Amino acid sequence: MAGVRGIIAKAMYGYIERLPNISRGNRLTSPVESNLQKRLREMPTEFREKFYADSLVVREYIGRWLEKTTDKRINAYAFVKKEAKKSIIDEGWGLKAGPQDALIKALEPILPAYKWKKEYKFLSHRHQKIDLAGRPIAPPGPEIWIELERDRHTCVRNVVKVWQGLASTLPKRTVLLIQIFSPLYGAGEENHLFSIESEFIGKRAENDPNVNLKFEPHVTAGWPLLSPNGFNGLAEDIKSIAAKYGY
Repeated sequence: MAGVRGIIAKAMYGYIERLPNISRGNRLTSPVESNLQKRLREMPTEFREKFYADSLVVREYIGRWLEKTTDKRINAYAFVKKEAKKSIIDEGWGLKAGPQDALIKALEPILPAYKWKKEYKFLSHRHQKIDLAGRPIAPPGPEIWIELERDRHTCVRNVVKVWQGLASTLPKRTVLLIQIFSPLYGAGEENHLFSIESEFIGKRAENDPNVNLKFEPHVTAGWPLLSPNGFNGLAEDIKSIAAKYGY
């Protein structure tokens, strides 16, 4: 059995050689063995089997994390996967710098009719906030609210809070809620179910006659870290969604 595993693991090295790096090149096709290949060879067979069986997105995260991590004592796959995802998510959404600031900078020139604000508190009597809100500079008019979902399992709560908040607000407000999911919510990913839950509740909220809400779930193929256009590409996606609803 161990021999079969070894053959499978060896055969799969060709796949990891084709994984793209952040500059969209092939980082593992050099005649010189890459850092990632070396790191994988240092890992137990069970680790490599789990790695090759995982999704493309997760393999990319783990690969990049392993290349930067020199601690050879780390070989538990579950731990490495968790740390890799956290590291890349933090980097990708710019948690230290603030992803909202970067997105506002990209949105302002292409949606100039809106005043953008991060951590927008939309209910004065409750501590409910929206990651990013675009409100018309010349009111009244429809608003664009944006929630950025990185890796949480309770993203449906962000839809519920908006639904409940709009239902209890007078006068009525017209809102387009765009919930942007990282690739960790894509088809085949372990978080995919949670994005489906959000979409289910969001579409029910649209049919509530007591609110003026449009809901648009958006799973980015590249998200800011992996996309060549970064936050500018994400801003263009938001502009296209808004245009679909006549905003």
